[in-house]
Amino acid sequence: PVKTIVGVVVLFGLMAYSAALEAGATIYGLEAADVIASVAIVVLVGMVSNLSRKLATQQRMVAEVAAKTQILEFAGLYTRGIDRLDPEMIRLAFTDDGVMDIPNLPTPVDVKEFSVGATDFLGKTLVASMHNVSNPFVVFAADMSTAESSIYFIANHFKVIDGRVQNATVYGRYCDSWQMCDDGKFRISYRKLLYDFQGDDWNKAIEAAKNNADLSHKPSVARHENLGTRDKADYDYAHIDFKTATPLAAAAQA
Repeated sequence: PVKTIVGVVVLFGLMAYSAALEAGATIYGLEAADVIASVAIVVLVGMVSNLSRKLATQQRMVAEVAAKTQILEFAGLYTRGIDRLDPEMIRLAFTDDGVMDIPNLPTPVDVKEFSVGATDFLGKTLVASMHNVSNPFVVFAADMSTAESSIYFIANHFKVIDGRVQNATVYGRYCDSWQMCDDGKFRISYRKLLYDFQGDDWNKAIEAAKNNADLSHKPSVARHENLGTRDKADYDYAHIDFKTATPLAAAAQA
């Protein structure tokens, strides 16, 4: 369609130019052929410029869709690694120097340390776990080199409580900063994990784990700064501008 439109414009321009040239007509004392040629050039330049902008917008949209698909797949690597007790799979979703900022540790930690400690804790204290993600919102920097995302999760923690298996469920969000790596893939450079709801059974599991000598890493009660709120004071509003779909300066590492 684009080639057809440009071709028609060029054809009519040439026809008008040829007719004016043959007739020797003038417009306000100027050769009509020269005027027609000038107008045709201006029109063509404007059309090409407009088409270039549309093409760039379409290419950006295609690139963002592809990147979002890849980001959601890599977010799934983390949950799969957690549920399979596979530290290596967890680390596949992160940059080499990736950081985990989770509620039940006193400070953010290197993902290498986290992946070992988390799988050790979950393997020794739970019967099984199942993490599900939903409601992803992903935004990109202008140059597509970085991205920010907020993804909901439900963490089902199946634990023996009072002689029977019960679900110590936690509801929350993964607030991630992503970085484009040398292989063209986005990976998490910083993850801030927020709890929106944690039941008593999970809190009891954390308290019991603090006194478990078999654990390589001891969890702690959730930190206040990693708890979600039901208003605009919530961390998500400092992480992403949802109205304009752009990253904010106060990203996850702030």
